[in-house]
Amino acid sequence: MAGNPPTGVDSRAFRPDNLGTQICRNLHDRYRWSLETVLAFSKELSPMRAITLFFCLWFPCCLAAQEVAPTDPLELSEAVLKLEEKLGSQSIPERDLAEQKLTEWGLPVLDHLSPVSDSQSSDLQQRLQRIRVELERLAVIAVSNPSKVQLGGKLTLAQALSAIQKQTGNVIEANVPAELLQREHVWQDQPVEFWNALSQILSAYPLRVDPYGGQPQSLSLVEQGPIAPGAGNVPPSAVANVLWCELTRIDATRNFLNPELSRMTFGLVIRWEPRLRPISIDIPQASLKIVDEYDKTWELANSETVFYGMVQPEIPELEFNLEQPLLDRQIEEIKSLSGVCSAVLPGRIENFEFRGIGTVPPDTRQTKGGATVTYDGLLKMDDLYGARLALSFSEENNALESHQSWAYQNECFLQTADGRRIDSIGTETYQQENARLGVMYFFPEYPADAKLVYRTPAAIVKVQIPFQLKGIKLP
Repeated sequence: MAGNPPTGVDSRAFRPDNLGTQICRNLHDRYRWSLETVLAFSKELSPMRAITLFFCLWFPCCLAAQEVAPTDPLELSEAVLKLEEKLGSQSIPERDLAEQKLTEWGLPVLDHLSPVSDSQSSDLQQRLQRIRVELERLAVIAVSNPSKVQLGGKLTLAQALSAIQKQTGNVIEANVPAELLQREHVWQDQPVEFWNALSQILSAYPLRVDPYGGQPQSLSLVEQGPIAPGAGNVPPSAVANVLWCELTRIDATRNFLNPELSRMTFGLVIRWEPRLRPISIDIPQASLKIVDEYDKTWELANSETVFYGMVQPEIPELEFNLEQPLLDRQIEEIKSLSGVCSAVLPGRIENFEFRGIGTVPPDTRQTKGGATVTYDGLLKMDDLYGARLALSFSEENNALESHQSWAYQNECFLQTADGRRIDSIGTETYQQENARLGVMYFFPEYPADAKLVYRTPAAIVKVQIPFQLKGIKLP
């Protein structure tokens, strides 16, 4: 083994008299060798030539690893296209290197990467799928991390809200008088999480969140009405990653006929960053724990109850009624109330495009990340055209298993060659299974040269977000 070059490589390049000129030929087929192979072969050479061999084989690999993605979108698109061509190369090392680069370039690649389709070779499908799965994983991590905000100097309310939207993508609408929008406040030039920044705004201005006044994926601020003075009127609240938790009320009920039904109920409001579109947020009863002022812990550790919350697109919060055992009357304050929110969050929204829809055959599929969209054909119904699309997910990311209502919010539209957009005017479900949801989208027209665009998250993730509220005064 040590005396022969690896299979498939021109052995003439390894003759000592050719080391100076021929050893750099076909380097893309060589610098993927293992270090063990190079060291084994170098034992046959003099020390100087062994060093030369090692340098020539491994230095290009180091350079390749250091290559960064173009920042210009057009240049990046061209670079991704070239690397995709190399994914179909006859050389396995060249394919491996192209896959490695596309993965290392990170999230921007997703905007330019081709979808997986049946017309591609199986190897190309597998490589594109591996790249997408890894990049979608990074996208989900980015989505589930809290946004950062940095406001500095003297800013008006309007300027502060504009800066927050620009830095985080969170839309905040202030339905307040113009003079309040122009009122200035001095900000500390320090990065903080989004909810901390919003909390500072609510402290600096007489504002509150209106859960019913905004648009989907936005927060609406309105003027705060008069509040009676006293610390007991300030709701206990806390930031929990991308969530804001606020305790709104405490109810105590004593049942004399059935003491086991005596309960203390905590009204808890959960909000999320507006840029997110949660599918659901649940709180397991077993995760809740109360620590009173005497450091005694109250919990129902064996309870299998789960408090469910299904998100409505137009309402940016959920309210939970968390039931716990009735506490002793001698307790005047709860030191902490903690628990875990199990949030189902969609990852990055992907476009699935079927171009020249009039010639696209039924059962044409595209896969991005864990999502597969299948065009099941067209039905002509009186004056309407029904485009049938089916959405499914991989088993390890089966987002349709328990919740399907979120999928009806996905966009579907036609786009003509001149850029005109034709929105669907209605839907009808034609297939509903745990692993597959088929929806027919109705259009008033169906130009054959148009492309059908369907937008859906390509990955769904369940994240566990702990929360803790402190200093809760009991009634």
